[in-house]
Amino acid sequence: MNEEGYQGVQLTTDENWVYCSPMSWHPEGKHAMWPEVLRGSDCTQMRLQKVKLLDYEPQTPVPFEATTDSIPYGIKDLTIINSANKNIDGKIAGKHSGYIHYTRNSSNSSGNTESQKLRICGI
Repeated sequence: MNEEGYQGVQLTTDENWVYCSPMSWHPEGKHAMWPEVLRGSDCTQMRLQKVKLLDYEPQTPVPFEATTDSIPYGIKDLTIINSANKNIDGKIAGKHSGYIHYTRNSSNSSGNTESQKLRICGI
C-alpha cells in the first residue's frame, strides 16, 4: 500500500479486525460492504464494515467477456471431487521469505507461519 504510484484507499479502521471475503460493491462504485473477524476470536466475533467514498469518481466499467463452457483441460464429471482427499498438510513458501504450515481436515483449517498463528474461517 505504500508503494510509489499506489492510488488505493485504506479501508480498515482497526488492526484487531481482519478482512474476510467477499467485498460487495454497489453498482455505482461509491459504496462497499465487507465482513471482518476479530483477530484471535476463532471466528466467533464478526462485524460488517461499510464505506461510502465521497470524492471517488468511478471510471467507465470494463466490459465483460463471455467465457466458454468448453474447457478441454477441465473435468466434465464433477462427482470425482467427492473422492478427493479433504485432508491437507504441508508448507507453502512465501514470495520473498518465510512460509506457512497449512493444515486442513474435514472439520477445520489452521496454519502457523514463522511468526503468527493463522486461522482460516469458513472452510
